[in-house]
Amino acid sequence: MKNSHFKDGETVSLTFRRKSRKASSRTRNRIREHGPEFVVRQSPRAFRGAGELENRLCVLLEPVPNPNEWAGWLPIDEIEIINAV
Repeated sequence: MKNSHFKDGETVSLTFRRKSRKASSRTRNRIREHGPEFVVRQSPRAFRGAGELENRLCVLLEPVPNPNEWAGWLPIDEIEIINAV
């Protein structure tokens, strides 16, 4: 599926990109620790932070079924939707 399909409130199963540009260890760890299912809390937008996410399109995610466990931004060029629920 294309990453343009991230929609607010949607539940998605994610994996990290293995081809072309590899995912950062941060992204791989977040998916391993909290995924692979997430709820999209904010559709992709340019992240206005610092560090490796600055000025990159990122999506705000919460894990399923434990939304209070973690919520955070992942860059869409490092992740792929494998299933939208």
